[in-house]
Amino acid sequence: MAKVTLHSPDMARSEQTELLVDTESTYTQVPNVVLERLSVQAMTARKFKTIDGRLLERKVGHEKMDVCIGDSWSSSFSVIMP
Repeated sequence: MAKVTLHSPDMARSEQTELLVDTESTYTQVPNVVLERLSVQAMTARKFKTIDGRLLERKVGHEKMDVCIGDSWSSSFSVIMP
């Protein structure tokens, strides 16, 4: 688990939470309730292949997300909406 600060699109609001993150991943899944509070909207839909071969379609949005792993911070911008 990593400490994450998620920002609204206009950067006026932010929310801290802990999420499971993969530093090599392009996308991070964020709970809908958090995205709704920050007014993050889906921009598109993408298909993802699961480890067991299933194909799932998920909405994808973009927001600034600061991730802290240990003492190191980095930023990401794409999120998956469950």
